[in-house]
Amino acid sequence: KSKAIKVFSYLPSIVKIIIDIYNKKIKIVHIQWAKLPIIDLLFIFFIKFFLSIKIVYTEHNPVEHEKASIAHKYINKYINILSNNLVVHTKSSYENMKNMSGIDFRKVIIQPHGLMKLGVLTKNYNPRSEILEFLNRNIINFLFLGIGNHYKGLDILLEAWSSASKFNTSGCGLIVAGKINKEFKASIKDDYFRTPNQLIIDEILSDEEIEYIINASDIVILPHRFISQSG
Repeated sequence: KSKAIKVFSYLPSIVKIIIDIYNKKIKIVHIQWAKLPIIDLLFIFFIKFFLSIKIVYTEHNPVEHEKASIAHKYINKYINILSNNLVVHTKSSYENMKNMSGIDFRKVIIQPHGLMKLGVLTKNYNPRSEILEFLNRNIINFLFLGIGNHYKGLDILLEAWSSASKFNTSGCGLIVAGKINKEFKASIKDDYFRTPNQLIIDEILSDEEIEYIINASDIVILPHRFISQSG
């Protein structure tokens, strides 16, 4: 979606939420993500000071995934300042919040990230043949799961796997499962996508496939460059 389409599809939802807050006399609003930060900041300001709403905001990434603009950093900072309570998922994120100027860290709460219950969706699930065949022919299967972006370090992993394959990766397989950002993919050497004993699934996976691949793999690899935590 273009930025203009995102804005015009986002605004009606914001208006509907404000109407629901008013009609249902809601007192507390929990915000998980700031999808369009400047609009979300204005939304938070409005409901806090004009509707007397208490704001609980989950700060998923005190450490930015990618290099953020100065404007984005200031907007995110003021969202944190305006919030009555802030939720983070790890102790390291809590320490990062303590070091941010202008934020009363006494309102920061540590709530561990929820975990996926494995085995619920895949009781009667039949995986696609290419995945099943790949998993069965290896003794140890490594897994990279999720959207492929620069901050997740997928290029680092592919380069390392390519280098290791020159020696001996017999019995070991690497699965890369998840949609890879097009611009990021174009920056990676083509050879890294053709390494032996490697399965690239460059698409958005179903919940059943995600659960199956996690269950069937032996080691999950998280080669992130910048991360607060990974859910």
